[in-house]
Amino acid sequence: MRLYLVQHAKALSKEVDPERPLTSAGWKETKSMALFISEYIKLIVTKIYHSKATRSIDTAEILEEYLAPANGIEQLEFLNPNDPIEPFLNKLKTIHNNVMIVGHLPYLNKLSNFLLDLPPETESVKFCNSGLISLEKTEEKWTLSWKISPEDLLTD
Repeated sequence: MRLYLVQHAKALSKEVDPERPLTSAGWKETKSMALFISEYIKLIVTKIYHSKATRSIDTAEILEEYLAPANGIEQLEFLNPNDPIEPFLNKLKTIHNNVMIVGHLPYLNKLSNFLLDLPPETESVKFCNSGLISLEKTEEKWTLSWKISPEDLLTD
């Protein structure tokens, strides 16, 4: 089983728009990433989970368009930046297929650190907007498989 963690795309500041939709760069980077992971990595997920924030929803919808997860996308109430990770860890026990989370920092950092058995407050895995981190579960142990960011792609 693989768990893919995606930090939402670049979004407007609260001062510009309190809803924080994606910037044009955020849309472009996420579409480039989605195209790359669907066409070249052939990434398959059964579901994409996202938080209730506009920037997370927008990012998840772009990824859904390219990845076409069999069970679509779903908003979870406990994926917000400062939420505890325990509710998702409980849900994870019932998941047996590859899934993706589109979320926020520090949440994604806390979750990855816990799964990888790393100190909770360290930035052990470097997240970036629209970047994707692949964790793999083997025999009750999670490992970091790979990561990719928009900067890793050759773009015009």
